[in-house]
Amino acid sequence: MISPLNSNEVVGAIPANRYPQVCSVLDSLRDIGKPVRAIWNLGPRLSVRERPFPVGRVQMADLATSPVESFAYTVLKRIFDLFSAVLGVVILSPLLLAIAFLVKLSSPGPILFRQE
Repeated sequence: MISPLNSNEVVGAIPANRYPQVCSVLDSLRDIGKPVRAIWNLGPRLSVRERPFPVGRVQMADLATSPVESFAYTVLKRIFDLFSAVLGVVILSPLLLAIAFLVKLSSPGPILFRQE
C-alpha cells in the first residue's frame, strides 16, 4: 500500500509478481510532487548491496558478491602475490648473478647501464 499524504516522500514495497505494474503506479503518483522510492523484494537469496548504476540507458545493481570482491580474497591474493614475487626473486637470483657476471666479463663499464 502506498500513502503519500503528510509525508516528504513516497515509499512502496513491491513484490516480484507486481513488477510489471510499476510503470502504472509511477504514472499515478507523478502529480504529487514528492520523491517516489521503492523497496524491491527480490526474494530470500538476492539482496541489493549498493546503489544502482547506469549502463547506457539501463539501471543495474549488484545482486550478489563474487569471491573476487570479498575482503578475505583480496588479502589472500595480496599475500600470494608477495610470496610468489619473493620466491621468484630467490629462485632466479643465481641466474641473474651469472648473467651480471657475464656482462661484466664481456664489456667494459658497469653491469647496469645508466644513461644521463
